[in-house]
Parts: sequence; C-alpha cells; structure tokens
Amino acid sequence: MEARGIERRGGSALEPSAPAGSGTTLTRADASRAVVSLVIVVLLAASVYAEAVVLPAEVAETVRVFPEVERLAVPGLVWGVLVVTTFQIAAIACLRLVVLSRTDRKLRASAYKWWRMVVACCGAFTALVVLASASLASMGYLTPGLLIPCVVAVGAVIAAVCLIASRLTRRPRA
Repeated sequence: MEARGIERRGGSALEPSAPAGSGTTLTRADASRAVVSLVIVVLLAASVYAEAVVLPAEVAETVRVFPEVERLAVPGLVWGVLVVTTFQIAAIACLRLVVLSRTDRKLRASAYKWWRMVVACCGAFTALVVLASASLASMGYLTPGLLIPCVVAVGAVIAAVCLIASRLTRRPRA
C-alpha cells in the first residue's frame, strides 16, 4: 500500500519509496543509522584528539599552576587515557551494533557480545573512578571537582543496569 510516496510494510508507515529503476532505497531507518554512525565516528575522533592533545596539555597546565600536584601528573594522565579508552571501546561496540541492526530490527544472539562489551566498559569506567577516588583520598587530595566523575560513574552504573535489565527481558533470535 502506498500513499504519497510512503511505503507501508508490516502495518506501519516506514520510508519514502525510491523512484522506479533507481535500484536503491534509502529508508528513514537507514538514514537514522547513518546519522548515529556519523555522530559516533565524530565522537571517536574528538576522543582521540582529547586523549592525544587536550589531556596532556591540561595536565601540564595544572602542574604549572599547582606545582604541589606534580606527583599526580603521570597517574592522572594514565587514568585519563584509560577512561577515554573505555569510552572508545564502548563507542566502537555501539557502532558495530548500529551496523548489525541494519540487517534486522531485532538483534541476533551473535550481536550480544557487543552489547556485553558496552556493559563491561560501563563497569570498567566505574571501577576506574572508584580506584582514582580512593587513591586521591588516601593521598589527601579530595576536592569538590572529584564529584563530577563520581556522578558520571553513577550514570554508568545506571546505564549498565538498564542494559542488563533490557537483556533479561528479551530473548535473542537464533
């Protein structure tokens, strides 16, 4: 059934039909996947820039302004790189899930390894924040700014719980 260029499949209006003979049809779902993929790729590129340029510059500036924290420069840099790396791994897994979702509206069982990777990255990020907070507390460097990563870690835990709960309520296709 067609109404003004909108093709109906399975009882729901989907995407405009392609002109006859074009051979390809760009659906709204394909366009959405392309936009999401583009956003993920841009975020990955920004994270590489942040990891390689911004983070070392900020650590150097902090040490210049506050020389008493010089002994935290290397651990802080390592922590920052690890945190950004957990984001990058999760983003790559999400990108793979977007690609896999192209073939089916429901993900197959083989796609759940990527889903588990996102959950694992949320857990790794939370563990990094807890370890960094405990280390800073033991050295006497507790600051109000430490609250920001803690709030984000709580968000990561909430995201992981939501992902786990959604997985428990759905059965993967063979």
